[in-house]
Amino acid sequence: MMLLSILYSIWSLAFMIRLLIPNVYDELFVFMQVQIITDVNNSSQSFREPHEKVSHLVSPLQSPVGIHTMISVPLLSQLPIL
Repeated sequence: MMLLSILYSIWSLAFMIRLLIPNVYDELFVFMQVQIITDVNNSSQSFREPHEKVSHLVSPLQSPVGIHTMISVPLLSQLPIL
């Protein structure tokens, strides 16, 4: 009976950790998107007129870097839980 309670505790802890991990990946993905948008805006301002400031967000699909990020971040979710 003691063994079953220990196994159940380990299983429930692993389940809770697994539920929390996608939130970490979502925040990482959003951070990487914001970083890409900032980089794209900074690099494109030198080629624009001063009144043509970038006021819209660049979709990840419009940027080759964004496409790479969208592909590479979901691969992080394939990492095993230690």
